[in-house]
Amino acid sequence: MEKIININGGLGRAISFSGVINKLAEKEKISLMTSYDFLFQFSPNITCIDTNFKNNFEEKIINCEYIEVEPYNDFDYYNENEHISKVFNKLITGENKFVKPKIYTHKMYEEKANQWLSEEKKNGKKIMFIQPFAETGGNKVNGKESEDVSFRSLKEDFVKSIIEEYKKDYNIYIVRDGKQFGFDGTKNFILNGEEDYFMFYSACQLIDVAICCDSFLHHLLEAVDTKAKVITLWGATSEKAQGYSSQLNIRKKELKFVEPLRLPHNHLFYVAKNYGINDFDKVELEQIKKELK
Repeated sequence: MEKIININGGLGRAISFSGVINKLAEKEKISLMTSYDFLFQFSPNITCIDTNFKNNFEEKIINCEYIEVEPYNDFDYYNENEHISKVFNKLITGENKFVKPKIYTHKMYEEKANQWLSEEKKNGKKIMFIQPFAETGGNKVNGKESEDVSFRSLKEDFVKSIIEEYKKDYNIYIVRDGKQFGFDGTKNFILNGEEDYFMFYSACQLIDVAICCDSFLHHLLEAVDTKAKVITLWGATSEKAQGYSSQLNIRKKELKFVEPLRLPHNHLFYVAKNYGINDFDKVELEQIKKELK
């Protein structure tokens, strides 16, 4: 019987599940329900279902095995015992094994990315991507930076200190969506549609350095087997549960509380425990400088 797997949640965790799903698709045809169908555009044996079609159940799901799991609510995840990919694999296949994320690229976009970045490097500088903001960050009210309520974004002044340190040696690109604010002295890679992402997958394979907030980019870099040096600065997500040993993982303060989903819990407790966890400063900048020597 054909399987339909429903992936809910954010982009980062969808990427972290990609290896499990692509491995499963090597053995059987898989249909996915996801807001991020562009992640699987070039994956063999995977079909994405239009989630806006109101008759999905009557015309598709009723004849398939429907699967929807929630790793965030698993004991091993919220106690930081296992990586989210391993937990997802356990819940989907019964195999308690980590599977590396996997996003397939396309030759056309690989060629375009190579041409673009080769042109950029003609000024003698390397390429650095910075993702400063999680989905809930990167906003200003009356010209003042707003607090990221998920405690995962980098603060504006800290990002400015990174840019100041490396703008002489790197072409710096800020990875963001069109609603988030940018930075002087940098260029932007704005992710608004699937074509942007297809190009971005291939570009991520070719850059020299990536500095990531606690969001999706570090997952994607792992999924495309980047050769870049990757530095991830962790906020209110566990690097034990969502990080990768191939990257430099930096944490300022101990994570006190991993928030589950759809389980009884006090959100104010989560906020109180993790407030200030993303207040990176010169100490973390020195760690970055040491890694990039």
